[in-house]
Amino acid sequence: MSRCSIGFVWPHRRDAHHGGQADATLGEMLVPRLVGRRGHGRRRNVGADGATMDLLVRVFFEDLVLLLLVLAVGLAVTLAVRRRLMTSLRTHLLWIFPVVCVGLLAVQSWVVTDREAVRTLLKTMAYHAQEGDVPALEPAFAENAVIQLPAGDTTRGKSRVMNAIHLTLQRYDLTAVRLSGFRIAVTGDTAEVAFQARCDIRGQETLPYDNTLSQWSVSLIRTADGWQVERAEGRLGLAGLGG
Repeated sequence: MSRCSIGFVWPHRRDAHHGGQADATLGEMLVPRLVGRRGHGRRRNVGADGATMDLLVRVFFEDLVLLLLVLAVGLAVTLAVRRRLMTSLRTHLLWIFPVVCVGLLAVQSWVVTDREAVRTLLKTMAYHAQEGDVPALEPAFAENAVIQLPAGDTTRGKSRVMNAIHLTLQRYDLTAVRLSGFRIAVTGDTAEVAFQARCDIRGQETLPYDNTLSQWSVSLIRTADGWQVERAEGRLGLAGLGG
């Protein structure tokens, strides 16, 4: 069964191109309850609330290891509490906790958050670049895309961007491409991403360069067709680390 991409909308999203506005996101539904109502003098640290919401999303929807750790703690607590309960309540706990565990694991396997969708898109683009499949890269770019390749000038406009990528992949052969160190911040329909890429580079006019490191900063927008790259900037080496 394929995972449901909700972008992170919970769990039924009605896009504008399907008619009407999108339903409230999970963050929009939960954060107001954490912050409190306006006009009652209750003000909370919005940054802390955002960090809490981000952690909850990571645990329950993105990171299987963290979810398993939470379930393990929950199991330990359940077993400890179960010893102090009456027989009837003990029986209920025997089947309630496993059902909750299965439900949470199923939800995580089904839901695709914005961060996961963005990460998947960029890894897919890296794969197509390694294969030299320029037509497969085209849908990933917005019409007003701007890109600065590590060994090139800034290029503006989708058609020119695709041409620049085509010329680069004709000149260089990329192998063993791998991405890591993702830092993804999603705000509404925009996303800012920083990550590093490593690959082996072969070219007719240059010596082979193995395990070449580059740093990338990418801006994306959400469209009716999914996430698209609006701006991308790459630098060779350690430039941009920690930025």
